[in-house]
Amino acid sequence: MGILAILATLFFTATKSSIERAEKPACMANLKNLHMALTTYLSDNGKWPQIPGGIALDSPAEDAWWRTTLAPYGMTEKSWRCPTLFRTAREKMQEDGLKENHYSVSLFDEYPATPYRWPKMPWAMEVGNNHGCGLLVIMMDGAVLTGEEFERMIRR
Repeated sequence: MGILAILATLFFTATKSSIERAEKPACMANLKNLHMALTTYLSDNGKWPQIPGGIALDSPAEDAWWRTTLAPYGMTEKSWRCPTLFRTAREKMQEDGLKENHYSVSLFDEYPATPYRWPKMPWAMEVGNNHGCGLLVIMMDGAVLTGEEFERMIRR
């Protein structure tokens, strides 16, 4: 009976580890999708998306606005969710009404060149350290950096 318990523990640990390893690339793909949506929006509209006055930052209304604004550019509801955060905080999200968008977009002004003027400013980032390597961020060139890589880059 003890051997079965040990085997079950090893299997559960290996399965959990495999799931966690698979979620980081999925999260990175979401950030790349967000980068593509923002790039296309900028190209189509000649300006960075501007949150209308009256919408509070970091609110459900802001989350809904980003989802609606970038939906025509391929950002689905699933694209806004970090798989790790969604898996681990699903119940808490429902109980406490936590953010639905697991990525925050930088608030550049409306001038078309501004997002490109600041090469060390991320275009978007995760809302938390969900993968144990600091926040994942997407840069203007589409590179996804871990928090550690981002810190090294800004120190240069």
